[in-house]
Amino acid sequence: GTVIANIAPPATNDECTTALAILANTPTAFDTSGATTGGNLFPCGFGGLPGSSDLWYRYTATSNNDVSVSLCGSGFDTILQAWSGPCGALNSLACNDDSCALQSTVRFSGVSGQSYYIQVGGWNGAVGVGTVEVTELPPATLTMVSNLPGTWIDISATGAPLNLSDDDAVDIATTIGNSLFAAGTARVGSNGCV
Repeated sequence: GTVIANIAPPATNDECTTALAILANTPTAFDTSGATTGGNLFPCGFGGLPGSSDLWYRYTATSNNDVSVSLCGSGFDTILQAWSGPCGALNSLACNDDSCALQSTVRFSGVSGQSYYIQVGGWNGAVGVGTVEVTELPPATLTMVSNLPGTWIDISATGAPLNLSDDDAVDIATTIGNSLFAAGTARVGSNGCV
């Protein structure tokens, strides 16, 4: 008899050194079924084992804003990692498994002109098709509505209005440092001072 096999061609961006350059706000389709398993670990999934059939992308930031990378809507259980540094001496910036259902997203602080490597793989041997999309996020803003006692201050970074009385203050826990708040705690007073 005749045997017919559909074999995916080898991926050209199968290693860090052959990473495919991608642009912000430009969804890029991928298929991991033709990729091999690289040696770089995904610490966020399956006990720190290598991701299966991983692909590599390179993104160069155009601003000093946070960078978001998304695999949401892909057709399989993904795992995603962002790296800085040159291939062979990479530093993990962010790793995610299952941020949007079984797909992944990461976010990290970008530096204008700096290139970052993005590793796309499947959890526990999963392979399939999907889309990787990079977005540079606008900086967080602080909007002071009024500094009169009993009014509120809108901290857009948290999205929550704060009700403060005269000579009152509140601590806001911040998990991601940026130019407005360092990671840790920011104290906001009723006079609007941070």
